[in-house]
Amino acid sequence: MSTNSQIASRMRMFCHEIGKNQLLVQGAGGNVSWKADDILWIKASGTWLADALERDIFVPVDLIHLRTQITQHNFEATPHVLMNASLRPSIETLLHALMPQPLVVHVHAIEALAQLVCTDIHHTLTQRLPADIAWALVPYHKPGARLADAVHHAITANPSVNTIFLQNHGIVIGGDDIHSIHQLMLRILDALKTPQHIVSLTMTSTPDMPELHAYGYQPSQHAPFNQLATTPTLQHYLHHAWAMYPDHVVFLGPEAVIVTANSLAHYHDLLSTRPPAYIFVPNIGTFVHANASHAHHAQLQCYYDVIIRLDATRSIATLDHAQIAELLNWDAEKYRQQIKK
Repeated sequence: MSTNSQIASRMRMFCHEIGKNQLLVQGAGGNVSWKADDILWIKASGTWLADALERDIFVPVDLIHLRTQITQHNFEATPHVLMNASLRPSIETLLHALMPQPLVVHVHAIEALAQLVCTDIHHTLTQRLPADIAWALVPYHKPGARLADAVHHAITANPSVNTIFLQNHGIVIGGDDIHSIHQLMLRILDALKTPQHIVSLTMTSTPDMPELHAYGYQPSQHAPFNQLATTPTLQHYLHHAWAMYPDHVVFLGPEAVIVTANSLAHYHDLLSTRPPAYIFVPNIGTFVHANASHAHHAQLQCYYDVIIRLDATRSIATLDHAQIAELLNWDAEKYRQQIKK
């Protein structure tokens, strides 16, 4: 039988590998956990899976306490951190605790997201997934207590489920060992794979709008980001399908800021006091603020990777104003944003 140290070593290596893959994990998104000796080891809020070999990103919490709270349907319970750990447990700690499997992996994989933001997702999963995969689809809920409650209902209804699809969010897979989880994840993503409808182009010149320099913006040097502002199909998504999943809203704001030379004065107060990481100038390019971080870059790349896989004939489900507001006014997410990389 593997010791906790052996499991931890394997999990850290796995986290490092998937954390480097932008198509599986973006920035501080995603979570991994394992259960050992009545302890749930869960990724700390705001940390990056890619850093698992370089720093301690896992927090030990009291699993018995969490299971007791789950039995009492108290999904608002605060995890009890053990061993004087200083990091804060993930927002999704209760979700990981209620999964019956010893190991749990939660990722915002691009191939899954490109399906999970579509309104016909249940039909897609039914048609595409292999028959031997035990899965459930959970409608969108705010991460944390409400999502944990919904997942608990799904598992109670079908205890054999080991794969949970979270609409407008991601996938959660539980298993006995990391190899089987990884293989199942690859099978799922292969089944859901969608052709890219837009091909990334290499920039032949650097677009510019000098008036933006005074606000701390410079032209993006990343060709895919400029395509968001210059390709009609992608411009459509900027206008009509910006807020599709939680991390995008948390790190990049409630709506795309689309600026033209004629409308720049209208955005003066926003750009001066609360500048978004990116602004988009139609048919010119995308501009990045001096304070934009690696986390911002990872989330905009995720958005690009998702929308180039969307089929224009399918209906997209976006987060509504109330769902956006509860994410942006949430202390747990404000804490996660403060952790810089």
